[in-house]
Amino acid sequence: MHKQVRFELRRHLPEDTEPTAAQMAADGAPDGTLMDHMIAGSLSGIAEHASVFPIDTVKTHIQASAEGSAASRSSALGVTRSLVRQYGVGHLYRGISALLPAIGPAHALMFSGYEQVLHLGGARESGASAERVAVVGAVAGVVSTVLHDSVMVPAETVKQRMQLGYYRNALHCVQAMLATGGGSFFRSFPTTLAMNAPYCSLMMMSNESPPASSRSAPGTRSARGRCRPWGCQRSFATAGL
Repeated sequence: MHKQVRFELRRHLPEDTEPTAAQMAADGAPDGTLMDHMIAGSLSGIAEHASVFPIDTVKTHIQASAEGSAASRSSALGVTRSLVRQYGVGHLYRGISALLPAIGPAHALMFSGYEQVLHLGGARESGASAERVAVVGAVAGVVSTVLHDSVMVPAETVKQRMQLGYYRNALHCVQAMLATGGGSFFRSFPTTLAMNAPYCSLMMMSNESPPASSRSAPGTRSARGRCRPWGCQRSFATAGL
């Protein structure tokens, strides 16, 4: 009987009724706290990089191979077999010790910065226009990329040098780079930004923009989905940032 009454009440509620905070929490609509975004971003980043690290090692060896060398003439599978045969399976993860300490902070900054820009830009307001959401989303993509790459570029530099076997360990590599002034830590930063910033800006602009079929009529609550801390991470991780 009680279930039937609740069903009847729900069926007769007007469609444009603004949900309460409790209803939004039950539906999972709140964007979460800053700490939620930082933790979720860190975990997704660690899972992403750790899962594809062997492939990244093979890619680094192929890119760094000299013209005419065996690696330059081999396929990715051939390079993988050669590395495992010469150095063992563990070599495919060489350099991950330099990357793991940076992944958490980098992705925490990325997602928390992204959400903060959306909040400050008014993209999370229920009455925000589609144009405003798209522009703020694009800016948020650029800002989150700068925050992420400022941490990851130095770590990636150390990682790649270790993957190629130039140094004994991460500490040895860092000491050698600092001895020459440390400028090589950020040498690829402009190039990395030039590649990642436009891509991430367009991706997040489209991610935040609602499709035409989901836009609410004027005066009603927007149907635009939110980038929740435990769901938004999947967009970035799937994109391979």
